[in-house]
Amino acid sequence: MAIQVTALSKSFDGDVALADLSLDINRGDLVCILGRNGAGKSTLLKCVAGLIGFDSGTIQLGFLDGDEVLKDRSGGWPINVRKRIGVVFQEPSLWPHMKVKSNVAHPLQYTRDLAFRDAEERAEYWLERLGVAKQQWDMYPSSLSGGVRRRVAIARTFATAPEILLLDEVEVHLDPEAMERVLALIEELYIPDSSRTVVMITHRVDFLTRAASRVAVIDSGQLIEYDTPEKILEHPEPRTEEFIREVIDPARSDWKFTTECLESAVKISAAGLTGVSQEVANLQPVVDEVNSLLERVERGSPHLILAVTKSQDRLLIRGAHKSDEFVLDGKDAGRLGRLVRQTGDDKASGTFRLAKGHCERLAEGVELESSRSLIKAMVDGELQPRYAYSKNWSTIPIYHTDVPPRHDSATMFYYEFSKQTRQVYLVPMMSGTTVRGVLSVDTGSETKWRPFLARGLLLLANLAALVTENATGFMSDDRR
Repeated sequence: MAIQVTALSKSFDGDVALADLSLDINRGDLVCILGRNGAGKSTLLKCVAGLIGFDSGTIQLGFLDGDEVLKDRSGGWPINVRKRIGVVFQEPSLWPHMKVKSNVAHPLQYTRDLAFRDAEERAEYWLERLGVAKQQWDMYPSSLSGGVRRRVAIARTFATAPEILLLDEVEVHLDPEAMERVLALIEELYIPDSSRTVVMITHRVDFLTRAASRVAVIDSGQLIEYDTPEKILEHPEPRTEEFIREVIDPARSDWKFTTECLESAVKISAAGLTGVSQEVANLQPVVDEVNSLLERVERGSPHLILAVTKSQDRLLIRGAHKSDEFVLDGKDAGRLGRLVRQTGDDKASGTFRLAKGHCERLAEGVELESSRSLIKAMVDGELQPRYAYSKNWSTIPIYHTDVPPRHDSATMFYYEFSKQTRQVYLVPMMSGTTVRGVLSVDTGSETKWRPFLARGLLLLANLAALVTENATGFMSDDRR
């Protein structure tokens, strides 16, 4: 156990900030704290840091070489404990009489017993990592903008490599680029290190979704919920759900995209199921809706989407979309058959484009040369789809691989359609226990799909299965 808070209470002039709050945080965890303004979040961090006293309760910190218990209402941690705790609060507390580099270097001499020059070298390293310009290193804090002062304060804390890191809304005063730099450092330095613990107050749902071990929700000084990100975000308690709906930016919330997925489902149902006498399954509406979701979630990332079904012993492409940025220059692009044509006069270039009139060809189905592909393996039920966004999330029944994605098996592999591809997803179109087809997505995004997006596209794929099931020209093995 890294941090154990037991029955902690704190009031300011009669106003209750914390009320009998208990919280256990394991060593190596990254815990994100959510709550409205005035809920008691910052007060909790200050108590854990030993910066303020409290009225009742205990706080125990666990380090690799032993525990320290704080029981005194007004006392703080002894010096040997304070050196192992790093704190970044909303307002950067820099020494006004010291220049920027000295603000970072001085604590290293005190907490890490570094020689003057060694401390300066480490300070320079961290100032560079946080994007503080060299010409600002010899300036005083009063000459800096609030955002730069914030970066210096973060650099000072990170440079000491604390075992316990406490962060109070690090996004405050930071521009988007600097914010992403800080979050990337947290993921790089703390998540892989099981000896170090992070507790951070944040409203960044995207970060806590991919990085947090657990999420604590505080309201009116009380802990109302403490669980995994999946449980908190997808099955919240009523007060948590209300907070997420009212406070967190709806443009970034999972629930916004969930609603969009359901709206897409209605469109596809209307487009597909009303034409049950069609000769073949028209899956282009499915592909168009998948593309619409990806363009909102992965803006600027090139992608190729294919909707593939099985007819007799052939795999047929029934829907396709290629973003303008996606280049069909992979060694297997030619396997897309009549869907593509080579570009230019140089047939050896190996670069393709979607053929003119490809939509008409898709109406009757374009055969995919895929005798050994992962797509065929999924349609035949030989590939077990299990996608894990992170260790803190349950698996989702889609298939994912990073690129280069050559499969371990000699009998099946992924076709490289583009050299830009960084992530490959295969989403099964399921009708009951039968796989009726596959949504194949190649994307140039460096980041994995968040769970809500994966589930949304799984919903679209299952609706596509209904379209194929009601098309007279589509005959799956179990209906022949």
